[in-house]
Amino acid sequence: MLRDKGCPLAYLPLTLSSHSEPSPPSQPAIDGLLEIFPHWGGIYGWEWTPGQEIGLDLRTATGRLRSTVTARASAWGTFDTAFRYCCPLREGDWFTLAQSNGALGSFELRTPQAVADPTEDTIVGSGVPNMRVQAMVEYPPDSYHSLETVSGADGSFSFDFTPLVDWEYGAPIQVQQWLNEYASVTIRDDTPGLVVLQP
Repeated sequence: MLRDKGCPLAYLPLTLSSHSEPSPPSQPAIDGLLEIFPHWGGIYGWEWTPGQEIGLDLRTATGRLRSTVTARASAWGTFDTAFRYCCPLREGDWFTLAQSNGALGSFELRTPQAVADPTEDTIVGSGVPNMRVQAMVEYPPDSYHSLETVSGADGSFSFDFTPLVDWEYGAPIQVQQWLNEYASVTIRDDTPGLVVLQP
């Protein structure tokens, strides 16, 4: 309280007024997932709101626009689109994503590198640090075995399938690494980035 100089025995209440700026409206969250296949420029989406329109800009590392595509999620929340008809995807390319609900996102294309050893039933590689990585081996045909880990601070990761399967050379293999909470990159045994050692 403040003391009134004109009335030394009286005290006047001190009223504190606060003024705060209104909080900006929160940006809608990206509500689906993207899986990028750099080898053929394909992008697959799932878990999107049915009917949601998704726009993707592809830019070079210096910001030059290379192409734009638009897709609409199906009734099952999926879509697929591609840049393969215009330009191959390159390491360091930037994607900017815009949903019709106002959600925005951007990320850099970073492709993992991995080596699979059928003799040891292992896969080792490197990619984006501290992110989820999944590996899948199909052996025998139509029998799928998957493992998941988190890459280290240096981006390294490894999988040991010994407890699950003793696969042979020629078995389909893929490695999928997440770039952020909604976008991932997948490489396969028949694409650059994943080398399978011969016995």
